[in-house]
Amino acid sequence: MKKDPSLDTQKEVKEKEKIEDQKNSVSLPPPQVYQERQKMFHKKWKTCLPKVVGFSRLRLLFFILLGICLYFSWTTSLYFLLLGAVFLIAFFWAVQKHLFYLEMMEEAKELEEIQQEWLHRYHREWKEIPLPSPPEREIPPYSEDLNLFGHSSLFHLMGLVSTPFGKKNLEEWLSIKPSIPEIQKRQKGFAELVPLLDFRQHLYLFGRRVSPFEIQPFLKWASGKPVVLKKTGLSLLVWFLGMGATFSLLLDMLGNSSFRLFWIIGVFLNILLTTLYSSTFDPIFLLLSQNTSPFVNYEKMASLVLS
Repeated sequence: MKKDPSLDTQKEVKEKEKIEDQKNSVSLPPPQVYQERQKMFHKKWKTCLPKVVGFSRLRLLFFILLGICLYFSWTTSLYFLLLGAVFLIAFFWAVQKHLFYLEMMEEAKELEEIQQEWLHRYHREWKEIPLPSPPEREIPPYSEDLNLFGHSSLFHLMGLVSTPFGKKNLEEWLSIKPSIPEIQKRQKGFAELVPLLDFRQHLYLFGRRVSPFEIQPFLKWASGKPVVLKKTGLSLLVWFLGMGATFSLLLDMLGNSSFRLFWIIGVFLNILLTTLYSSTFDPIFLLLSQNTSPFVNYEKMASLVLS
């Protein structure tokens, strides 16, 4: 019986795709390679879709059962608390599986789109190829004669870089005359990367998820003055209220109702502090919450290169 590739780890699946990709890139013309990969990734995300839906419903079911167990542990028997702990573990397991297949499905969908984009590049269908933003550096006067930048240009055709660093390097490569040793080094790099289609497309995939505008708010926060660290008393109070309310609630659930007033007061004070300091902390949380994906994708690109 043939094993479903979606059940393997992501690393094993990528290794299989890499081997198959190298075979195809040698034996087939580029358009046919892209079309075959397009079908492969379409089939892959279609295979992942029912698993994503299934684990999404399963995690919801475990969450509801957890809530029911917590309710009955409070009113009926403490045995429901143990059963609730089992459902809590099952919930986190379902969440992990759901996120795993969701990431695999989204990656396969994006790679399917990339095959179509690369077909457009191969056939020089300029209207379908994303036009990169204009160079930030001053372009040389001969660039217009050589059609280096702009629509239907070499920069348009090669515009597979999305990170600010990659875009800057490509602009310099097209604008600045390199030395002979530098040209030879680049040619050697090209020769090494040509057969590694799967590597190049995954690098492009992770790179295009990164936008320079997403990183700026995080850098603004990182270079700014610390707010919480300067308020030592506030930090200790928030920590004490959070931990105290949590332990009081657990003791109340275990049958010691004398602690009920403590966690109710703790929750009330937490809400009060949140209301008082919301104008200070909300902009900070907003900056941080919107800027995790660029760093995750930088980490993925680095791991891909190192592997």
